[in-house]
Order: sequence, then structure tokens, then C-alpha cells
Amino acid sequence: MEYFLIDFQNVIPSVFPDLTADQAIIVFTGDKQTKINLGLVQWAQPLGKQVEWKPIAGSGPNALDFHIAFYIGRISAKEPESSFVILSQDKGFDPLVQHVRSLGSRCERVESFPVKKIKNVSVIEMAASLIAHFQKIEEIQRPHKAAKLKAYIKNKTRREDEVAESIIAELSAGGYLEIKDGKVVYLQTGA
Repeated sequence: MEYFLIDFQNVIPSVFPDLTADQAIIVFTGDKQTKINLGLVQWAQPLGKQVEWKPIAGSGPNALDFHIAFYIGRISAKEPESSFVILSQDKGFDPLVQHVRSLGSRCERVESFPVKKIKNVSVIEMAASLIAHFQKIEEIQRPHKAAKLKAYIKNKTRREDEVAESIIAELSAGGYLEIKDGKVVYLQTGA
């Protein structure tokens, strides 16, 4: 099993990646983090039990970091073949990563989730940009037919059909819109 352990005090991803059956995400939140972005929750919800939220009690220097280290040890004891990806910009995790590797487990620290790249810009980034654009305009000005949405995205991003379709798929998977009988239904107010 591969575990993504997110230092949510340090990095707040805009979305979670698509997971395979042998992957899971554990999100560690600080005691003062009481609000979570609705879009992120909607991305996480379809992943079900593959995403686990671990709010930590108490505060102090590196409190959340120690929890991540504890869970790596706990999981390693139960599942010795597991691998770990720590999502954090905190380089203080690097000695832990080296130690876990020296014990024979795969472990790395990354600063963002790897996403499908298209000419150095990810589909997720383009979808997020489009959502931000839609939030600035009235719903009446947005495309309301699937074909018009695709043409609108192609024009806005200067990309081909395949990219426009990938962006629409990301928007649908993220719960921002739905296509029914060739018509676009915007599901989130303001999106």
C-alpha cells in the first residue's frame, strides 16, 4: 500500500489525485485549522475511506510533524511493504525520509501532488483557472451546452479537443458541473 501523508498546516492541495486501490491519503490538520475548502472536500468525498482526516489535538513546535512520523512507524509495523509520500514543503522531514529509506521502505517528500501535465501546465491547474474565471462572470454568460463549453475551453486555453475534454472531466469529477443531455449544469454556486 502507498500512503500519502499530508502536512495540511504546510501544504493545502487544491485537489487530491486519482488513487488506485492500493493507495490512501492521510490528511493531518492542526488544532487551529477549523475550516476546510469546500472544493477540496468535494474532491475527497468520492474517494471514501481512501482519504482519512487526522486532526491533532494540542499545539507546539513540530506537533503535526511528530504525528506524521508516528503514523509512518505505526503503518510500517503493521504493513512492512508499505511506501510513503509526505506532502510538505518542510525540509525538516528529509532526515526522517532518509531513515525510513535506510530501513528498506520507499519514502519521499514532495511539495505537491504529481498531476498529468500538458505542455508544462496541468489539467487540474487549467480547470482551477477556469473555475476562477467562471466565478468572476454571471452564470448567464457561461456556456450552457456541452459543445459550447468545449469550444469555450479550447478558445480560452488555446488547446486541442483532448485537453478540453480532460478539463471538462476534471470539472465534472470535482463536482463543479455536470453534463446532462448535452446541457451543462453548474452545481456549485459561484462556480
